[in-house]
Amino acid sequence: MPRKPRVTLETINENLLLLTDKVSDLQVNTNGLRTTVQNMSLMVARIPGIEERLAALEANVAALRSRVDNLFGLYEKLDQRIERLEHEYLAITVALKRLEQHYERLEADRLAQRVQLLEQKVAALEKETLN
Repeated sequence: MPRKPRVTLETINENLLLLTDKVSDLQVNTNGLRTTVQNMSLMVARIPGIEERLAALEANVAALRSRVDNLFGLYEKLDQRIERLEHEYLAITVALKRLEQHYERLEADRLAQRVQLLEQKVAALEKETLN
């Protein structure tokens, strides 16, 4: 059977010093926990204010989302109008080219008639001068 350690004043003093060190460590840990709890309680006290600000921010985000949705709708309408205007522009340019070609033909015909008329006048003048 193992021997029981002898209890002496020295062993009691050593045990007492160990216990004192451990109690001191516990006090340090307790003070650290107390500081942590105080910091946490300060943070918890701020939560209602944060929740109010968060609710206000959520309302702002909802309003902004609504505005963005409206802008997107306006953009789609403008995009459709621009597309329609592009089609109209193409149709107008094609029609204008046709008109220019038609005008050029009319102008050419009119110039040909004027040249023919001038040639007739020149021929008539030449006849008169020869007679």
